[in-house]
Amino acid sequence: MIGILPNSNDFSHPQDRRRYLYYLESNNIEYELADFSKVYEVLYVSLNCDLNLWSQYKKINNLHHVKIIFDLSDNYLADTPVRSFLRSIGHFLIGRTRSLCSSYKKSILKMLEVADIVTAGSDEQREVISRYTRAKVIVARDYFFEFDEYLPIHKSTTCDDEVSIVWEGFSHSLFKIYKFFWLISSGQRLKGVKKVSLYFVTDTRMCRFFGSVLCTSVERHLSKKLNLDNVTVSVLDWTVENLVDAVSKSDFAIIPLPNDPISRSKPENKVMLFYYLKIPVLCSDIPSYRRVMQDSFNEKFICSSILEWEGAIELLKYDNDKYIQNSSKYVAEKLSMKNYIEFWSKIFL
Repeated sequence: MIGILPNSNDFSHPQDRRRYLYYLESNNIEYELADFSKVYEVLYVSLNCDLNLWSQYKKINNLHHVKIIFDLSDNYLADTPVRSFLRSIGHFLIGRTRSLCSSYKKSILKMLEVADIVTAGSDEQREVISRYTRAKVIVARDYFFEFDEYLPIHKSTTCDDEVSIVWEGFSHSLFKIYKFFWLISSGQRLKGVKKVSLYFVTDTRMCRFFGSVLCTSVERHLSKKLNLDNVTVSVLDWTVENLVDAVSKSDFAIIPLPNDPISRSKPENKVMLFYYLKIPVLCSDIPSYRRVMQDSFNEKFICSSILEWEGAIELLKYDNDKYIQNSSKYVAEKLSMKNYIEFWSKIFL
């Protein structure tokens, strides 16, 4: 039996459904929410569980044969000591962990000590994680089969003097990047553009800390922060259908990231999502995004300054079709069903 400690108990989290879940269910492989008192042949551990507890699973239960797979797809090893301490305190206070550890990094290192396989989110993450563990570290890509019945999706109907932009992600990110949307939309930033429509496909509320502390309505927050005469803000609850709808109405997608260690070590999954949906995406200049954009010959659309964002948007008027050709070819090479099945077979079997 396989025991899963998922990112969300209903397995709806993107890192559950876009990774192992489709493989297990399509192959009728039995799995369940892991119970500490039960014996498993394979244990899959995500960052949303009590790492302090589950790092002791083998030792306390005297189960040396169990294969432990640790999904470390966000590089919290890059946290500063202060942020790592505060993160650990926060997890204890909200009940994610039963015991208090002096830093979240230490909790991660405990799990790395007992893991047999670690799934990283990118080549860059794999390089960092490998310094801390003897386990086999493998890059696990997100796959987007949930959208297959809707493809091809992108079919914007906007006019020359209007531009529509889609953003997708967890709402807590918007606390750090809403100023970017204000900058790109205000004044005469976009040549000839009189109206900007912004589609945010995300949670309905945003919380500053740990998904449950200091929360507010996303729509209320963005309407207040992006209160511009030329801007229309639409907030859509995250569903496959809503993302498909927003993409179909948009000229391009956008992925601005704050300049902090965790954000700069993000994997390329979000770029690959928009590639899969056949819509051009402009993105911040971080290592994983740069690697993918260069390998797919779309490097002109990597942005580091507001002037570069403006220039990339202008370039899309002329390079849109070529961009889609490049990204579609890249997806065909990297995200095939054959690659997916082979990868997860090696992980679980």
